[in-house]
Amino acid sequence: MGDERILRQVLRRLDVLIALELGNSPEGERISVAERISRLHELGLAPAEIASIIGKSTSHVTSALSKQRKSKKKGGQKKNDSSGGQGAIGEA
Repeated sequence: MGDERILRQVLRRLDVLIALELGNSPEGERISVAERISRLHELGLAPAEIASIIGKSTSHVTSALSKQRKSKKKGGQKKNDSSGGQGAIGEA
């Protein structure tokens, strides 16, 4: 049991270090929670791990990731629709 407790303490401290590192950009500006979630997800962390690091619930993290995926899809569709839409307007 002693080893398990020590391991939990070490993991907690690593979470704190990661959270502190994520808190600021190299330019000294604060980074939003959504951006922190995105960065950690891009590094391959699971929503539960991200939630532990940033101090939010897992459902908050999964919701934020879902919103990010939806906004990326909409951004891609707008590019395709706008180029096709302009051709149709120009022809009329």
